[in-house]
Amino acid sequence: MIELLWKLDAKNSEGIFRLAGRVSHVTQLREALKHGEEDELIEKMGPDVPADVLKQWMRSLSIPLIPIADYMTCIQSAKKEPNEVKELVRDLCLEDHWKTIEYFMEFLKELISHQENTKMGR
Repeated sequence: MIELLWKLDAKNSEGIFRLAGRVSHVTQLREALKHGEEDELIEKMGPDVPADVLKQWMRSLSIPLIPIADYMTCIQSAKKEPNEVKELVRDLCLEDHWKTIEYFMEFLKELISHQENTKMGR
C-alpha cells in the first residue's frame, strides 16, 4: 500500500489520511489487490484511496499492532518521554508487528518532511 501511495505522489497530497477515499474506488482497489491488479487503477484514483484501504486494514487486524492492554501505556509514554516510546513499543509488540510499525513510521516521517504540501504537522 505504501508503494502505491508513493506512486500516487502522496508527498504532494493534502489530507490523505484525513479525507476518506471515494467508496467505489476503495472497493475497486480492495478487489484489485486480491488479484494483484492494483497498478491498473492508478490513473483512476488519488492517494486518498490507498490511504483509506490502509486505514481499514489496520482497523481490521484481529491482533492490533500495539496490544490493546498496552495502548494507553504507550500513549502516556509518548507524552512524557517521546524519545523512549520507540523502545517501549518495540518491547511490547510482536516482532512482525514491530516491523510493520517501523516501516509505517518511516513512511510517515517522509510525509511529514513535505508538510508544506501534506499539511501533516509534527
